[in-house]
Amino acid sequence: MERGEIPIGEKPVDKYLLSVLILKDKCSEIAIKARGKHIPKAIRVADAAVKKAGVTIFSTQIGIETDERNPERRTPYIEIVLKK
Repeated sequence: MERGEIPIGEKPVDKYLLSVLILKDKCSEIAIKARGKHIPKAIRVADAAVKKAGVTIFSTQIGIETDERNPERRTPYIEIVLKK
């Protein structure tokens, strides 16, 4: 099975939770990815997925990316990997 990815943006948490439920049947791993101001929403999505979708948090990764066009601009990111 493959790995599904859900980039977090402006949509409500419920929309991303629905994506987790859909990908849960198709993929063995689901990666929730967010940058900057969307990091707290990614955490809420992962928490809701654990409680409602029956998945577990496999790993988390946090860090800071630099923009290729502007090396002085640094943006935090998070990746939360869920498994069945």
